[in-house]
Amino acid sequence: MFAFLLIGITLQFAGVPSAAASELKYARNFQIQEQDGYRLITVSQPYEGAGDVQYRYVLYPRGSERPLSVQADAYVEVPVRRAIVLSTTFLAALDILDAEDQLVGVGAHRYVNTPSVLERIADGHIIEVGSETMKNLELMVSAEPEVIFTNIVGSPDYDIHPGLDAMGIASVITAAYMERNLLARAEWIKFLAAFFGNESAAIAHFDAVEARYLTLREQVESIAERPSVLANVPWGNVWYIPSGTSFLANLIRDAGGEYLWSDLHTEGPAPMDFESVYARAIDAEVWINCGYLNTLDAMRAQDERYLDFRAVKAGRIFSETGRVGEGGGNDIWERGFAWPDEILADVVHMLHPDLLPEHELIYYRWVR
Repeated sequence: MFAFLLIGITLQFAGVPSAAASELKYARNFQIQEQDGYRLITVSQPYEGAGDVQYRYVLYPRGSERPLSVQADAYVEVPVRRAIVLSTTFLAALDILDAEDQLVGVGAHRYVNTPSVLERIADGHIIEVGSETMKNLELMVSAEPEVIFTNIVGSPDYDIHPGLDAMGIASVITAAYMERNLLARAEWIKFLAAFFGNESAAIAHFDAVEARYLTLREQVESIAERPSVLANVPWGNVWYIPSGTSFLANLIRDAGGEYLWSDLHTEGPAPMDFESVYARAIDAEVWINCGYLNTLDAMRAQDERYLDFRAVKAGRIFSETGRVGEGGGNDIWERGFAWPDEILADVVHMLHPDLLPEHELIYYRWVR
């Protein structure tokens, strides 16, 4: 009888073989372990400098007994029926999983770009619970979520999970933004599927975008000429340079570029002054991720020295603001999170325009 019950519980989980549902190829910041009658999910590296900090979550099939003998930060009955997701980076994945109906709250309506989520916002099914450090815990409680997904940075001024735990609401920490390449970030759709169900759709989607990404990467691997690439712009008086192991450095590498700071091995972005970056990057052939400086006039107004850069003179400068909603939400961090092959195609086109001559930029735009 006991064995029969365990088999029944396992079948409720996925509709796909357990090994396939929990197999990870790229993601390093979460693990899914299949146990008798439940799943144990471990999230690691939730923020820069987290060290050995980990969070553990027990997922057990709806209607079964909660396995309280297992120590965890939260126990979640699955599939989840009501959830708040505070990061827009997961909304496109929820759409792929057909799980948008289970979404009852987001951080800020104005940052959302996913059409199916926008429709439910317009219909009044998804409330706004606040953005950044202004999240409203009382509003979250009023939505009666079973679980709230949130990022943390290791600061009591930002992190809200202690407050949620005190109010008896299950909070789940995510760490997709800490992954070092786009495929790893996209693989977090399997993490979401463990909570929301439809794991077959998660696997099928990930396998498809992975295949397209790898095919495109293979096309550029044999190219001998790899243009040098500068990334980002200063924030205030500080230029935060991504490390040589960051997701942006890996994206440039996958697209057939030579990232100028590939020798930088810091845990996060390294703060540098303008003069230091100017000295190394003045002859960079391509400049990407110029953000809010998405016109030459805007660059000139901020600092005329930008116009000295070779990439600017050659017209090979790009901003990642090709798809920004009316409220300011950038779709490269929403849809692009789930479709890394599209981002790679953009960057390959920018670095090697002859390789994908028919490609039209999706998330990027020329700075002119």
